[in-house]
Amino acid sequence: MPVTDFVTKNISGHPIALDTARDSKDLLGSVYKVDMVDAKTNPPPETELGISIGNRTQAPPSLTLSPSQALFGHPETLNPGEEWHDSVSVYYLYSLRQPGEYTIRVRRWDPETKTWVRSNAITDTYVR
Repeated sequence: MPVTDFVTKNISGHPIALDTARDSKDLLGSVYKVDMVDAKTNPPPETELGISIGNRTQAPPSLTLSPSQALFGHPETLNPGEEWHDSVSVYYLYSLRQPGEYTIRVRRWDPETKTWVRSNAITDTYVR
């Protein structure tokens, strides 16, 4: 099952708390939301998991503990200029029945600014 790799880089002037998880599937919904559209800007159908975790919602995550706090007791700290590498499989969230080119953006909730921080858009081609 192909995964989408991405990098979070702290471009601020201060350390930030970064939620992590042991399994990339645990990152979905609680840490990351994945927005995906085809070449005609239509989103592909969501999987049951995508629907159940509210992947397309704009509401902030409702967990009282982040995945890293629940698993490790505290979030990771990302210092200014540091990068964190992660990967998620869009197949957990979307049914990609139609091969083609898709644009993907990942969102992460920032509790400090209370906004979604969006990644740069990437374009990937999926084949059957």
